[in-house]
Amino acid sequence: MIFEKRKVPLMFFVGMVFLYFPFYYAQYSPNPTAVVLATILFALVYCSLFYTDHKLYSLLGWFYLIGYIAVMSFWGNLQFSLFIFNLSNMLGWYYKENRPTYRTVSYGLLLLAIILWALFGPVPFEMRAFALVIHFFGLALLIFSWIETKREALQQRLQEQNASINLLLAENERNRIGQDLHDTLGHVFAMLSVKAELVQTLLVHEQIDQAKKELADLQILAKDSMQEVRQIVQSLKQHTVAEELQILQQMLDLAGVHLVVLGGEIAEQLSLPVQNKLAMVLRELANNLLKHSQASKCRLVFENDQQELVLHYEDNGVGFAQLTGQELHTIKDRLVTVKGSLEFLSLAKPTRLSIRIPLEEVVE
Repeated sequence: MIFEKRKVPLMFFVGMVFLYFPFYYAQYSPNPTAVVLATILFALVYCSLFYTDHKLYSLLGWFYLIGYIAVMSFWGNLQFSLFIFNLSNMLGWYYKENRPTYRTVSYGLLLLAIILWALFGPVPFEMRAFALVIHFFGLALLIFSWIETKREALQQRLQEQNASINLLLAENERNRIGQDLHDTLGHVFAMLSVKAELVQTLLVHEQIDQAKKELADLQILAKDSMQEVRQIVQSLKQHTVAEELQILQQMLDLAGVHLVVLGGEIAEQLSLPVQNKLAMVLRELANNLLKHSQASKCRLVFENDQQELVLHYEDNGVGFAQLTGQELHTIKDRLVTVKGSLEFLSLAKPTRLSIRIPLEEVVE
């Protein structure tokens, strides 16, 4: 089937109000029936193009629209050229074409011809001014839609990059967990197996006292191994700042953002729970940078200032137009648990923040 059922926004049919002009002026035409029929066909073809992806029909339909506007404008009345507003709407917001295609080229040539005709043709001044204003407005609408389409495409690519980055980070984390478990549990199970076989051999030879000693060693080994497993599980829940900085470096490199870190070793003076909180703050800052800032450079500077760790954050992104008090509220909530604070030093280009955390602090 050429056509299919779709939900098309009403905005694409607003330009149909211009049908008033050809129907009204048809009475003054030498062949009013032809004008009315051509106009009805124009309306039907225009509306039908929103319900098909058929290449040949779309091609023929588009050039009928172009031909109708050209003929009615140059050999009829320049007011008919207002229908080019419909093409601007369709081209910018429906087809979203911002490169040379048969639609964009034919539209551009028609618009240029109409503007030149309005400027230099035998057209009354009032009609000339009206047509120029309307067509420049239509052109501005098209350019705006192209800019918006480009922004949406950029946002989509950024989301895809973020998804890829998250997958890579998750894969790296799984590999790290697997290596930790292999190194620890592999050694433990090997020792347990050897000890168990030794106890079995001693019992066979009725060396009871030696078997008891080996069983005691086996019990100690099992307890120590359980403690090591607990430590591994605990480490999976908490990141040090150094580990998080390595992850951020990989994440931002993949996104094409140049990251500079200075003084990161100062954060090692914090306790592990506080480092974990700061690591989550760093991750949140990086996520905001990738999602919203459009930055290409980021700088993190750690300093020790009178028993406080100070983190200076800076990027060259779009930043904030103004402060409402809700910016980075998740980060502020995390900092509250370690009695930390966040201060905006510059809202945009560069965006600069200052985060302060006491070097000796207990997490709630």
